[in-house]
Amino acid sequence: MSAGPANSRAAAVVSLATTLMNNRNGVLDVHEVSATTNDMYWGAFFASGNRQYIDKLIEELALYDTSRYPHKSTDAAFDSKGDFDSFSAGATAAWSLSANLADSTVKQAVAEAAPRATGREREVLHDVLTKSPAEIKADYRAMMNSRTVRNPSQPQQW
Repeated sequence: MSAGPANSRAAAVVSLATTLMNNRNGVLDVHEVSATTNDMYWGAFFASGNRQYIDKLIEELALYDTSRYPHKSTDAAFDSKGDFDSFSAGATAAWSLSANLADSTVKQAVAEAAPRATGREREVLHDVLTKSPAEIKADYRAMMNSRTVRNPSQPQQW
């Protein structure tokens, strides 16, 4: 049996499932920042109605800031796949919050977080409240067009 990408991904899924089964707080105990984790927060929120999952997504908005990832090279690349994953997690959190504002709990959480936020996080929360999901996605794509990512194993597609 090959140790290729499919087997690595399967091993990661099994590891994550084991982590979730063995931790009392489930996905709240996952410390990986990724679009996949964001999807798990949404699933847990819609299954439970627990606002903590929305608060976790709001926390990730701070990652949607290109200034957090300084260039160590002469090109406009993220310096690591981790930087790209973190930035994309923040971007998908913004898009998904905007897409789910019709839910009163989501809208209330975002509206309450906005006045307390500072800097880029405040800007992103304003965008979540005022822009459509399509506009947020277009903003992300425009930012990505101005930067490149060296050797991402799986570019973010959404």
